Amino acid sequence: MKEKIAFLESLLSEKRLERIKQVIDSKIQNITIVLDNLLDSHNTSAILRTAEGLGLKDIYIIEKDYRFEINKGVTKYSHKWLDLHRFKDQKPCVKVLKEKGYKIFVANVGEKSVKLTDIEIAPDSKYAFVVGNEHDGISSEILNYADCEFTIPMYGFTESFNVSVASAIILSHSTYLYRKISQQKSDLTEHQKEELYFDFLKKAVKNSDILLKSFEKRK
Repeated sequence: MKEKIAFLESLLSEKRLERIKQVIDSKIQNITIVLDNLLDSHNTSAILRTAEGLGLKDIYIIEKDYRFEINKGVTKYSHKWLDLHRFKDQKPCVKVLKEKGYKIFVANVGEKSVKLTDIEIAPDSKYAFVVGNEHDGISSEILNYADCEFTIPMYGFTESFNVSVASAIILSHSTYLYRKISQQKSDLTEHQKEELYFDFLKKAVKNSDILLKSFEKRK
């Protein structure tokens, strides 16, 4: 892989390479967001843009009733720098998250709910924050698997936030605390960073697959 990396690096400017490295050095995977059956592509795309801007690596998407669509006018192509994990149902999504060690934190107004600001963020734990459909809210399937239900503190007459705004608040708060408590910008291993660097180089170089095949033939 090192030869391929060197080849792709030769096709980009030093400024571009440095920017890619800076972004990777701020990527985190221990905090993620789960989009549970969201309907509006504007909302989902806005969430992706926020998530990428805050340095998330993975996004989990449940498409049980509504197909997930990307609005490139909203994402500004930020989605290409995220790993999108798509599922047709809640159960397989939760199964994967649990296997990876995530705790499921569900945004939901209920008797069991705690405030977002009361959730303790630890550097050695993994947090999957779930937001629900714009009209129906969180699905009962997801609630059955929740480790914690939470709400965003509100102080005005408004009873709820738009889902993209709520996601921005949740992710901004949690990623800030996570980085502060862990005292690190990224929680990726060096091997993960190298793999991600190669992936980003391929995305940054136009027609990289064709160019890499040509490079392999010349060796």
